[in-house]
Amino acid sequence: MGKTLVTKGDVNRLGDIIRKEYPDVTNQTKKQIQEHRVSFKEITNKTFNDLSLLCRRVNKNAIITYRLKRIETIIGKLQRLDKKQKFSRMWDISGCRCIVDNDREVYRLEKLINKHFSVRKTNDYINDPQPSGYKSLHIYIEDDKKDKIVEIQIRNRVDHNWATLVEITDLLFDSELKEKGKDKKLQNFLYLLSKKKSLKFEDKEYVASIVKKYKYFEKLSNVFTRNYLKVRNRWFELEAMYNHKFFLIETRKNEIPKIDSFLLFNKAESEYFKRYLQNEESNIVLTHLLKPTYKNMSSAYSNYILTVHSVLDDIITILQELILESVKSKKTFSF
Repeated sequence: MGKTLVTKGDVNRLGDIIRKEYPDVTNQTKKQIQEHRVSFKEITNKTFNDLSLLCRRVNKNAIITYRLKRIETIIGKLQRLDKKQKFSRMWDISGCRCIVDNDREVYRLEKLINKHFSVRKTNDYINDPQPSGYKSLHIYIEDDKKDKIVEIQIRNRVDHNWATLVEITDLLFDSELKEKGKDKKLQNFLYLLSKKKSLKFEDKEYVASIVKKYKYFEKLSNVFTRNYLKVRNRWFELEAMYNHKFFLIETRKNEIPKIDSFLLFNKAESEYFKRYLQNEESNIVLTHLLKPTYKNMSSAYSNYILTVHSVLDDIITILQELILESVKSKKTFSF
């Protein structure tokens, strides 16, 4: 693929073309989007390596990943943004993520990042959560030429689990919560789960009603049970391969997640783009993990692996609390 996107003006003109063609974006335009994605390869790799060293100083067991934003996600986000928003200002094409144990570690890592990188901007959604309940620290760093931005997300494990749950819900219930907030009942349900430690009695009643109405627990349990053995067996096969570094995960609503590993980034990216063109309805992510174990993969990408999630335990705990409170207060409640 030849290099055609040389300047920010080239990128912005590509953005105009995407908006004009939407929703039927041509393959030629998608090839240019792919070119733009891959142009972040070097800065993403360098950022990831440097961030990995900093993360180890905060938490040796931190999960550190990176990814390039999926093509369909780029198209969808560009369409949702204000038409005056230039494509070159989409600062999350390249992203690194660090998952630590608690918020204290989040802010320790932030201080190290501020000392090591050139920080362009920081959005603190931990002290100021988004209306949906989303919590994370987003730091945008720039390269020496100031023409590439990499987004670094830092989350504690609880907040990360919640964020992946939103994507799992979108996939299994076609709720489009992350992009459009189409299903307001599920949206409120997830918002309550984001603050599960401070729920009132009526909040727990609402959670229970949604679990029952949508058969939420059963649906997630059935999908996880269906996937678990085959995904684990596939992971054992990958572990036997030499120095696997890059992972391509393809997820569809009614199928077993497909995982492949690659030694070289270019080969992995080429396969990603080929599969994307073959089936744009699939959720496909190409990522790299510092410590590629099944435990880390299923935690970092539970929304793609679909074998386990802590929300099942959370729901059981909320229902248990609701039953006990109902009995103590002598309130009638139908389970």
